[in-house]
Amino acid sequence: MRTSVQRLRGHVGIESAAGQGTLVRFTLPFSVMMTRVMIVAAGGQTFGIPLETIVETLRVEPHRIVPIGAGRAIVLRNRTVPVIELEDALGLQRNGDRVADATIVVAKVGGHFGAVRVDRIGERMDVMLKPLEGLLAGTRGLAGSTLLGDGSVLLILDIGELFQ
Repeated sequence: MRTSVQRLRGHVGIESAAGQGTLVRFTLPFSVMMTRVMIVAAGGQTFGIPLETIVETLRVEPHRIVPIGAGRAIVLRNRTVPVIELEDALGLQRNGDRVADATIVVAKVGGHFGAVRVDRIGERMDVMLKPLEGLLAGTRGLAGSTLLGDGSVLLILDIGELFQ
């Protein structure tokens, strides 16, 4: 845990007083915020989608995703919802054929609905979201990153930007 906090440019302090207990204090930079995400996989990689944007998840038969103009959409409760393939939106290599039922994450951003097709949906977790720096700064569709308990990096998606 200490290493993860230090990677975020934070500090860990421990104060102990006999008979009174121990205080462990984590100090993180202001640019770090706590958020809850759902883990998804696409193109052999994992990403986090902020839960506050997710309306629902569902599985649909591939024929229900229909072409509309240059894009694709599904009809969900009498509403036409545009669908993007996460692999395509991020320029990732596609994993296999698209013949099985589609795993869809429906999101709402700025009053507009959109759907993201992913390979699979994983767990939900609270994470410390840190803005992207260096080579990844300004990358379209990414809101930030977080360090997982095993030391790996999880990229957090900016769903609103993916639909632009």
